[in-house]
Amino acid sequence: MKTLLAFALALGLTYGCEPASEDGDRTSGNNALPSSMTNNQDTSTAQTYPPPPSGLPDEGTPEPGLARAASAVVTAEVVEVTLDTIFEQGPNDPADSAKVEITALDRAEDPQSVLRLSVGQELTLRLRYSARPAKLRRILEGTETTQGNTVSYTPPKEGGIGLEGEYYIYHLLAGYGAEETVLPGLNKGDRISFTVSEVDLLGQQGTAEVGEYQVLPTSD
Repeated sequence: MKTLLAFALALGLTYGCEPASEDGDRTSGNNALPSSMTNNQDTSTAQTYPPPPSGLPDEGTPEPGLARAASAVVTAEVVEVTLDTIFEQGPNDPADSAKVEITALDRAEDPQSVLRLSVGQELTLRLRYSARPAKLRRILEGTETTQGNTVSYTPPKEGGIGLEGEYYIYHLLAGYGAEETVLPGLNKGDRISFTVSEVDLLGQQGTAEVGEYQVLPTSD
């Protein structure tokens, strides 16, 4: 046993220890240790990546949400009402218009003043539901017709459908809002309130398309 231990020690001295190089690293021999392991200090560092190219979002950064169109609530006085007497769009959908003078603006949804609107400005309104008394009805379903073994479905019709008494009736596809909204019609001198957005401005300065509106009490 002593002979075997002596032999093992001799082998370890012969093959396990190599002379150090001039810089102190064990670099010679087949069993040389890498320079990064010649001391007990941890030289590892976290892997880093180059920044993304300029103008591109960093990977993992969510895309910015779509910006909502700017809008403003307009208060105005009706200066003039023009009725469509030839019914260019058909007998159930008169293309009436009105000219108003803006008296107040609520820009809560237009903080950067994107809309080219100002108090005192005259604005021409193309009225989606005419300047006449109208009722807007939100519809949910179309109609089904059965003929023999065939059932056909007609989707709900949107737009002007005709007169009901003195009111023009407009069908709107179901959505948010009351099932029926009554518009009293516009007359010169009325004070009205309506919402206008970037989409409603028709590319012509001073012209906008307006759907629903509210007639306000006249001030004394």
